[in-house]
Formats: sequence, structure tokens, C-alpha cells
Amino acid sequence: MSSALIVAIVLAGAGVLGAWRTARAADAHKTLRILLQFVAAALVYFLLFPPSTDERFDSATLVVLTPGVSAEQSGASASGSAVVALPGATASSSIERVPDLGTALRRHPDVTRIKVVGGGLPARDLDAARGLNVKFDAAPLGNGIVELSPPSLVLAGSVWNVSGRVEGESGGRIELRDPAGAVVATASLAADGAFRLSAQAKHAGDALFALRVIDAAGKPREDMPLPIIAREGEGMRALLLAGAPDPELKYLRRWAVDAGVQLTSRMAVSDGIALRDGTAMLTAETLAQTDVVIVDERAWKALDASAKALLTDALRGGLGIGLRVSGRDKRKRDGAERHARKRTYR
Repeated sequence: MSSALIVAIVLAGAGVLGAWRTARAADAHKTLRILLQFVAAALVYFLLFPPSTDERFDSATLVVLTPGVSAEQSGASASGSAVVALPGATASSSIERVPDLGTALRRHPDVTRIKVVGGGLPARDLDAARGLNVKFDAAPLGNGIVELSPPSLVLAGSVWNVSGRVEGESGGRIELRDPAGAVVATASLAADGAFRLSAQAKHAGDALFALRVIDAAGKPREDMPLPIIAREGEGMRALLLAGAPDPELKYLRRWAVDAGVQLTSRMAVSDGIALRDGTAMLTAETLAQTDVVIVDERAWKALDASAKALLTDALRGGLGIGLRVSGRDKRKRDGAERHARKRTYR
């Protein structure tokens, strides 16, 4: 027989005896006194033998509270596992404070899994988490820009895009402002807050753009700087095919040099003889590295079917083609243009 059972029998007997004696007495409030005697016996029993709870503790899991954790997350994580709080995390005084994750792992050597709660691990703790099974319980997102994908490479003169998502501003819009504060692009926020804006890099160098979130009432809610570094891009690559040299080609070549165009050319002089500047070959590899091809009507007429097929395929792939017509006869010019259109667009 266990000691708890013996004590329960003794207290029950004492309660019954006290109730019997109280019932025989002529005092008032006998019923209340009897009830209080049994309550007192029960309290004495639970004081001597308090009820036990079977609580499982997972020593292999460590809950790590990080900056940005909410009070609800902090309270819900404080059971079943060891809990530590990194600097900047909101936590009660009963939760263990650690300066970094490495220190927490040394204090809890049996840990093989960590549950990161809040805004995420700081950069200094990422290496300490390698090799562990990591589960992330993110803090609730606040209002404003929560996702941003800036351009990775911007070339001077090109159009660049920035996309992202805004939380908590349904019905609002977002503006892209240049370094002078002028609005260069604006877009309404999608139902999920997503947006996409475009702007042009006018010249090479560093520029500090800015994103401004406007709510549905037209009031500014957030300004976020957006630094853009534009680099010099490559010049246009052009291929010139001419049936014969003439003064216009001379000025065309001079303009290409002044404009920074990388020009290669082939000008026919007579049958089998041509003047070349650079690698002016009609091959698939050459055309893939060319932005625009300039052809006059004589050179076009001299091209064979395979060369025209190569130009047609390159045109469909994005190559630009300019037909330079120098003939005085209008019917000759119109016929050359129709022939070129027919060959390149069929």
C-alpha cells in the first residue's frame, strides 16, 4: 500500500469523524462546518501529494527568438524545448539571453534542430546554423515594402526594371522618383501588393532613385532609397554590305566612327574583289553578334539564297536590317523594297 493511499484513508477517516461529531453538536451552521472539514482534508492531501504532469521536453530542439518576434510568438514558443533570445529580441525575463547563436549551441550541446522565430538570424549567426535542421517561423509582416527585386545590371542608355510587393496598402500606388525628386514611373498596386516599374538609365554613373508608397487616400506612407549604378554599355554593332563604293558610304562610315558604332563592312569593287573592314562574313555566328545589317540594292541582288535565308532567320531572332536604295528609278527602288520585304518576312 502506497503512502499516498494511507494518507488519503487517514484524512478521509478524520473527515468522517469530524463530520459525525459536528452533526451531534447543537451548534448552528453544522452543514457548512462539515463541508469545510472535507475541503480542508482534501487541501491537506494535495499539499502533501501535489498532482504531477507529464511534460515532454525535447532537448534536441532549440527555439531561438530573433529581433522582430511578436509577443504571441514568444509566448507560444516557451514550452517543450529550450528557448533562448538573441540581442534585440523581445522576450520575458525568464527566457535565457545569449549574445549569439554559437554561445547558445555551446550551452545546449545536444541540439540538432533549431526553430528560428521572428525576423531571422543575423548574418553573424548563419555560419553557426550550418549543418543543423532549421525551421523558420517568420514574424508577421508589417505595412510597407516587404519584397524588392532591384536590377542586377544597368547599362547606360538602357531601360531597367524594379519589382516587389507592398504589404497592407490595398488600393494604393507606388512611385519611382529620380535623384531630382521627379516622378519617372508610377503603378497601381495589384491585389496582392505586387508592382513593377521601369525607367531609363540616361548616362553612366551612380544615381540615387527612391520608391514612394502612396495609400488609397493619396498620402505618402513610405520612402525607400533605391541606388542604381549604370555602367557604360557596348556600342552598336553594324554590318555594312555595299555593291560598290560611293560618297554616301564615306559619310556613313564617318558617322559610325563618331557615334561609337562598331562597323564592319564589305564593299564590292568588281567580280571577286571586295574591300573589307573587319570580319564582314555572312555566317550565323557573325549575325548573332550583330545588331543591324545595312544592305544596298546591289549587294542584296548579289546575295545567294543561303545568305538571304541566314538574314531571314537572324531577322526573326531580333536582328535589324536596313535596305539602302540609291537607284534613281522609282520602279527599281520599289521592286528592291518589295523583294527584300518578301524575302525577310515570308
